[in-house]
Amino acid sequence: MVLRAIYAGATTDWTGLDLTMPQLKVLLALAAAGPVSIGTLARELRVEQGHVERREDSSDRRRTIASLSPAAAALVARLREGSREVMEGWMRRMDRADLERLARGLAALAEASGRAESETTAGPAGGWRT
Repeated sequence: MVLRAIYAGATTDWTGLDLTMPQLKVLLALAAAGPVSIGTLARELRVEQGHVERREDSSDRRRTIASLSPAAAALVARLREGSREVMEGWMRRMDRADLERLARGLAALAEASGRAESETTAGPAGGWRT
């Protein structure tokens, strides 16, 4: 009962966050470790070596650009494909009427998210601001 009340009180703080899970992980890692180098942060977050490539920004040598390595891009593609296969399996079990309702609901959701994205200037939907 007490835990339920504590969780209920904290839910507003957590549900009100406009952060992706990776962004939250970075914040928590920095809170635990304090100011650290990017390499230390990557180790704290257990970023596998070879998954991220770093390069100098050709337009501003003070900046370092990070991107997925080909191996990491292939891993992400494999994970996404697995999720797609699971979703397709669920959808194969649905009848035509349910699939049509799902399609209408997803179309409405896509439209609503497009409106929300155009109203937002920062945050996960808008991507990283540099």
